[in-house]
Amino acid sequence: SLTGSMPARPSSPARAAARYAADLAAAVPADAGGTPVLDLVILGVGPDGHILSVFPGSAVWDEPALVCAVPAPTHIEPHVARVTMHPRLVAAARAVLVIAAGGSKAANLGRAWTGDDVRELPVRAARLATATWFLDEAAAAEAALRQVRPAGGRGARRVGARWGPGRGRGQRRRHGWLAGACSMARAGPTCRHRR
Repeated sequence: SLTGSMPARPSSPARAAARYAADLAAAVPADAGGTPVLDLVILGVGPDGHILSVFPGSAVWDEPALVCAVPAPTHIEPHVARVTMHPRLVAAARAVLVIAAGGSKAANLGRAWTGDDVRELPVRAARLATATWFLDEAAAAEAALRQVRPAGGRGARRVGARWGPGRGRGQRRRHGWLAGACSMARAGPTCRHRR
């Protein structure tokens, strides 16, 4: 685990980023391009669609460093300087877990599956075949998910709710199935319910 190498109160976010990048490069095997390949990246999603403290319009996308200092955001709390991994580590990871809860995230989670501009909506960078998305009912309210049966042919557990395609053209119908455990591929969101 690299969590212990990140200082709780760094004297400078830039120095903390450099230290963490060095620790990351030393501890984690890299792919052919030199990007560390983490076994698992767990992402939260902000109400503005940010991940990893990479906000819409962030300059982090242009940084060559593995870990970057991020100035204090003015549009979202807390208003403190941050240190974040570069989003390219998300794409390189063996598995990605995206977790989101609350209605304040619904609109941007719904937009995540339309368009490709990750700079406009960073959560789009997690639209990967290796990603599993856990959304509560409120966060999934505007996400266009479709249900598929889990491996083994057993039915999904009825727990929460999620959206799926309707019977008519352009309609959406509400399903009474689990909103979480959604494995979404880039081709389109798919719910794979697990027991």
